[in-house]
Amino acid sequence: MEDETLTPPELKRIAATVKLQAVPKKSKEIYLKHYLEFREYLKEHKTESISENTLLAYLQHLLETRSVSTCWTIYSCLKKMIRINDGLDISRWPMLTDVLKTKSATHQKKKAKVFTREEIDRFLKDAPNDQFLEDKLALLLGLHGGLRTEEFLKLAIEDIEKRQDYLKVTVRERKTDQAGNGSTFIAVKNEAQHQCPLYYFQQYLDDGRSQLSSNGRLFMQKRKGKFTNQPHGRAHFMNLPRRIATYLGLHNVDKYTGHAIRRTSTTWLAENGASTTLIQNFGGWKSSSVAQEYIDKSDAMKLEISKTLAKQDQGIHVQQTTATIPPSFLSILNSTVNVVINNWQKPDQ
Repeated sequence: MEDETLTPPELKRIAATVKLQAVPKKSKEIYLKHYLEFREYLKEHKTESISENTLLAYLQHLLETRSVSTCWTIYSCLKKMIRINDGLDISRWPMLTDVLKTKSATHQKKKAKVFTREEIDRFLKDAPNDQFLEDKLALLLGLHGGLRTEEFLKLAIEDIEKRQDYLKVTVRERKTDQAGNGSTFIAVKNEAQHQCPLYYFQQYLDDGRSQLSSNGRLFMQKRKGKFTNQPHGRAHFMNLPRRIATYLGLHNVDKYTGHAIRRTSTTWLAENGASTTLIQNFGGWKSSSVAQEYIDKSDAMKLEISKTLAKQDQGIHVQQTTATIPPSFLSILNSTVNVVINNWQKPDQ
């Protein structure tokens, strides 16, 4: 092993800077926060030893108050920061991940509820624009782009380019975009005005023409019917699904959390028979496992399984049918996927 005492101080400083480049730029503060909290835990227990035992004890401490998914994130941060700062590879202690895997197997994730197409259509059609115009625009952009709460916050007017038949929206920072290149998506025009993102965008701009800055945030707070210079905070978009559910009079409105709109659009894709690759690109997930989970749980997949099983039984006559799944207005465009699901209309009366 290299003798650190033989390394000149200047080279040590350069090496330290290079090591930090291994940490994702957007997440440096989070990585450092988790590392310092671990160090503080060791200090409280009067030790500086980083070992399998001290890490197991720390994981148990975390699991008492935090979810398993959060503990996985912290483990990942510690693995990198301990390798950088202490020269240890904690992945050589498999018991750490074994504990997390065991906890994951018994952990029931609390997932946000999703909206049906009929519910979204009713909200867009019936909710008064003088009260819900901004929410309708945010809803449609969220469905088309699979937006997370933080991505709503940072949208600016200049990020939306209005074309004749669609809006082209640039999202400058995305959670899984470590390179910081951003991405774009398309929200297409819909002949049904109450479902059309272009209509709501123009109405929103007209509403704040003299108050919204062309290079400022898109979603700004209002007081006494006028826009202020203060953009909405995270809580406003976290509560967007709840406001929609409350208006619709749905049960368990607290289960329509900030992730509900993103889950809704991904669920709709799965119900329309989208491939794993397409859903993975839409969601921006590195692994295909999340996308496959949506497909596995979709009614379209269950219907296909049922038909396949029925065909194996010669005593059962299977009539060829087409599932009545109204196509959504959803369309997505990013660097690797272009999905257009057009002509979403209510069934003939």
